[in-house]
Amino acid sequence: MLISVTLENWMSFRESTTFSMIAYNKDKTHSDRLFHAKDYNIKILPIAAIFGGNASGKSNFIKAIEFVRSIIRGEFVSPQLELYDTDSHKDESRATIPVDTFILDDKFTDKPCRFEFKFLIDKVIYGYAISVNRNEILHEKLTKIVPSEFKSGKSLIQFERKNNNIIIPEYSELDKNTLDTTDIKEVRKTFFQHLAQKGITVFNPIAQMLAGIDIIFPNIIEIASDFSDKYYKKFGSFLSDMDTGISMVELKELKKGEYDESQKQVAERILQFFPVGRVVPISHGSESPTRFFIKTDKGVIAQELVTYHANNKAKDTEMGTAKESDGTRRLIDLTPLLFRLFSQNSQIVIIDELDRSLHSLLTRELIYLYLEKCDSTTKKQLVFTTHDSDLFEMEELRLDEIKLARRSNDGNTSISSLADEDIENRKNLRDNYLKGYFGGVPHIFGGDY
Repeated sequence: MLISVTLENWMSFRESTTFSMIAYNKDKTHSDRLFHAKDYNIKILPIAAIFGGNASGKSNFIKAIEFVRSIIRGEFVSPQLELYDTDSHKDESRATIPVDTFILDDKFTDKPCRFEFKFLIDKVIYGYAISVNRNEILHEKLTKIVPSEFKSGKSLIQFERKNNNIIIPEYSELDKNTLDTTDIKEVRKTFFQHLAQKGITVFNPIAQMLAGIDIIFPNIIEIASDFSDKYYKKFGSFLSDMDTGISMVELKELKKGEYDESQKQVAERILQFFPVGRVVPISHGSESPTRFFIKTDKGVIAQELVTYHANNKAKDTEMGTAKESDGTRRLIDLTPLLFRLFSQNSQIVIIDELDRSLHSLLTRELIYLYLEKCDSTTKKQLVFTTHDSDLFEMEELRLDEIKLARRSNDGNTSISSLADEDIENRKNLRDNYLKGYFGGVPHIFGGDY
């Protein structure tokens, strides 16, 4: 489970800012669905809704998590960057890490980006910190948080990397005698990758947790790895229940001539690094069919997701996603991710603009469906950004589950919880938010246009 994320010098986050999923003790509502990490005497939130004005930095926060996930997956190591240049892997110096620093202050432009994650695995809280610039990983540190000293921040270092030198304390879970070197020559690889190359798996659950966070942005295709008729029958039923007019969906394999063969060759080169179920879009967007190359057990194939509607004779008639509304297409993109979240016990899902193109009642229903499946034993979490102020009226959301992204006059973003505000009751909460009492809204100035 995600405990907290700290960012510094990343996009609009100049100063160190921490996003926390720790429940506030003073808020006793819906405590039955909070996971209790008893050894640390904390309860962890299953959901967080991040509000904020346009350009407040909400998406930048999610991009930071995506960035670290990409580093853990090794997506910035040179072989991954050779997708369109077959010679680039011969000279690693040509590859760069796509850091995005705070550019509104000259003092920060050339400084490294810094990230720190705290998360619960089994019954242990770990901390993972990483600093990078465009050329290399400068610092990594994995710590094991001492339960009795959680509030003080006392921890046991499992490994620390300073540039290419690795320090492994005697009390680490990692036996340094199993390593033939404590130096790293691949400057863009994490120490997790270095260990994996040597067959050392002690920290695999940590790397897998970070690499396995599901993130979806608007207009991103999310395809299920389950291709069974039973799954797509369920898919169609869900879309029908959401009042989209869709009666069923199916995947159709495209034949040669229905796609560009050169596109498939590029897709094959990209997908060789990823597991079964990962896709590369062919076409996706307004008035375009949802077509993609997908990696299967039998290789890379081209497919199209097709929707059907019942005609006046109750017969399923092919419509196709190109003719569906933007809201329906958004729901189609979200459904596979939501299904995983509903069915799995420990999934972390992060969605940018959950409500994009969706009616407010539909957004609420998706949140209801998720929260119904959360209790004190589940470790799943949903984090999303939104502009839907009607969600302030959802009493199913605790105050500490409502986060506010604020941008200062100098462009710096901070994130805080509504539970930090002096709120005695929830009456007129939405109106007070829109009036700007809590921040996290656009400051609009009139003018003669």
